Amino acid sequence: LTEKLTIYIKTIKDKINNNFSDFDNLLHLEEKSLKELEEKLNSIKQELNELI
Repeated sequence: LTEKLTIYIKTIKDKINNNFSDFDNLLHLEEKSLKELEEKLNSIKQELNELI
């Protein structure tokens, strides 16, 4: 029983760690996308300012 419980707990820990890793990766991608969007918006803003 103890061995089965240990395996079960390890499996749950692994799943939790994998979920956190996935979340970290998604967060990193989201931050990268936001930074790119911000750069594009700044570029558009600069172009608009040149037109005025």
